[in-house]
Amino acid sequence: MGPFKVTEEFKSKIDTLSKEELRQEVGKGERLSQYKGERFAYCRTRLEDLEQQEKEEQRQQDVSHKQEELSLAREANQISRRANNQSLFAIIISFISMILSIIALCKH
Repeated sequence: MGPFKVTEEFKSKIDTLSKEELRQEVGKGERLSQYKGERFAYCRTRLEDLEQQEKEEQRQQDVSHKQEELSLAREANQISRRANNQSLFAIIISFISMILSIIALCKH
């Protein structure tokens, strides 16, 4: 085993680093990082995994928001249809009332 192999101990240590700490280490480059060889490669892979996970979580949130927006739009559409039906019913009632009023006026 070379001096910079990734042991379970180092994996655990690297896995506890925050994304920002990993960015700093990877940003330094292997030469300036405290991690060398396979350990540095593991840092880079771990950072990529965390960033991919973050993108996936954001995508899931976006999907959730879109589903909620769609649900609200459907609800609004149903309310609009009910209001439209009530308006049509009111027009019919008004028309019938007008006809009855005309009939009543004609009888006098």
